[in-house]
Amino acid sequence: MSETADHAPAETSELEQATRLPRGWMLPAAIGGVAGCLIGALAVAGMSNPGLFAGGPDFAGAVEECEVSAEGFLVLDDGEALQLDSKGSDVWDSGTEDFAQIACVLTGLEVPGAVISKIDSTRALDGRQDDSWDGVAISWSYHPDSGVDILLEKER
Repeated sequence: MSETADHAPAETSELEQATRLPRGWMLPAAIGGVAGCLIGALAVAGMSNPGLFAGGPDFAGAVEECEVSAEGFLVLDDGEALQLDSKGSDVWDSGTEDFAQIACVLTGLEVPGAVISKIDSTRALDGRQDDSWDGVAISWSYHPDSGVDILLEKER
């Protein structure tokens, strides 16, 4: 059987053979690419939310960032908890009268809007309320005489 120019066997050059990769490289490369993307995404998340990998929210940092007065704000347990206290109508009650400072701290700590709404609608007869999200526990109470008392804690 004679070969014609149309059916000549395909010859590959030495260069093509040397640069041709075996098919086994695709799976490890794909795994490496996905792992690289995940590591990059986690790094970006860590930079945009420093508390994400540092053991939860930075209570002291939020108080400092909002430039709050010392009255009504107390970082507890080596930064593991934060107490917020607003002044009530009782003349002997202590706490801040600046609700904007409390709002600033809660916003800085990314307290969910649903939790803020629950705090806003708490009545004196409701007693102490609590909630949690993303590794943070919060409890609060309200009475006209003593104001709003809020305790935020990193969950263990």
